[in-house]
Amino acid sequence: MRFPTVKNLIGIRIALVNGGERLTPRGNPLKAHADAILDLRGSIIPVAMLEFTKAFGEMKVGGIMEVLVGDRETKINLFKVLRAYPYELLDLNENNSVYRVRLRKEQDKRAGDTRSRH
Repeated sequence: MRFPTVKNLIGIRIALVNGGERLTPRGNPLKAHADAILDLRGSIIPVAMLEFTKAFGEMKVGGIMEVLVGDRETKINLFKVLRAYPYELLDLNENNSVYRVRLRKEQDKRAGDTRSRH
């Protein structure tokens, strides 16, 4: 079994999924398929948004990211930051005060500065 590679991004860890069992940086198994899992729980909003911007910006088009946030305010700010990116919202749910946001990065469809947002 291969375990995910973990990158440290200003104290926030992102797990890059290599197939097989998917684990968060804290070692919890996930059922959802994602290319990267960004755990922002417990992070202050400005740092969390910087980390998300960096990680999502580095993802390849078509890549799927699962973002875990621990409060409603961070979730709201996440969607404000997402306005700058073309993406598809695959799933959004709350379980035990943890919001899971699954996103697919889409190609920037700039034709007269039009961006695809969902």
